[in-house]
Amino acid sequence: MGQTGKHFARVKVNSQGRIVIPAEMRCDLGIKPGDTVVVKIQDGRLAVETRDFIIARIHSRWAQVPPEVSVVDELLAERREEARRELEEMEAWRKTWEVRKSDER
Repeated sequence: MGQTGKHFARVKVNSQGRIVIPAEMRCDLGIKPGDTVVVKIQDGRLAVETRDFIIARIHSRWAQVPPEVSVVDELLAERREEARRELEEMEAWRKTWEVRKSDER
């Protein structure tokens, strides 16, 4: 995927809402006829990503996690801590509500 240097282009949207990705950009991104790409709105702009790019991005994000670390265990621990805090907040709210109710009587 050699970069040819042209990173922007002006394209028109046809009556069916279609645009053509210029050949030079398709080449730079490794997009071939019949490939499926992911299109999303990101920061108010249209972003087009290839499957390979998405997979590489995910791999690089998780490559920083040491092999001895269980991401699942970490996620479960975070969720348990969050649930504990929520329970404490609910209990504090319940006590406040009970005090208000008893003051009204």
